[in-house]
Amino acid sequence: SAEMTRSSEQGLYLFSLALQEGIERILEGGAYWGQGSTLCLGLALKARGRGRLISLESHPVRALRAQEFVKKNGLPVEMLNRFSVRFDEYPGAGDPIYRDWWDDHEMDRNAKRPVGEYASVPDDGLRFALAEFHLANRLDLVLLDGSEYNAMAEYRIVAPQIRPGGYLVLDDTNPRRSRKNGVTAATLRGDPAWEILLDTYRMRNGTMIASRRV
Repeated sequence: SAEMTRSSEQGLYLFSLALQEGIERILEGGAYWGQGSTLCLGLALKARGRGRLISLESHPVRALRAQEFVKKNGLPVEMLNRFSVRFDEYPGAGDPIYRDWWDDHEMDRNAKRPVGEYASVPDDGLRFALAEFHLANRLDLVLLDGSEYNAMAEYRIVAPQIRPGGYLVLDDTNPRRSRKNGVTAATLRGDPAWEILLDTYRMRNGTMIASRRV
């Protein structure tokens, strides 16, 4: 899977975006093992010799392995084992997003608290990462590829922090295959503040790349 991501069109797009001059502050939601999109972005920054990538992964074991992987490969990546949004921003048990879809094994949907091996993982990771950058409205590139259920909450947090000319990349935008970023992609298509550079279902479960106009 990691090799497929690195050699895929999606991986090459990510590498090319991060390789551009001026792309120095990158935020990623959803690192998984760190060997796919995290690697592509990190390799570009490493090649340029400057820039910083903060990446979130909610699963404790995957976050640890991803941290080990990026350290081993000397990538300028900081891994955070956190949920991307506050628990109270997570959809409740009655939210239509859960209808006819698989269970969310990370979260007690009634209490809006993580369960099992996620129980001690803190929340609000995106805002925590934004504070780490110490800059407002100056993100150069954001990739959202995290939870199936809180994508719009993630978008509302990061969108105002992307500078004009900066990029937002959404993974899993095909609503027939995933509920992750389908609604978010539809929102960008109708927003004149964004220029859609790529919008395809052909890459994985759908990929969108947008640039902020204003």
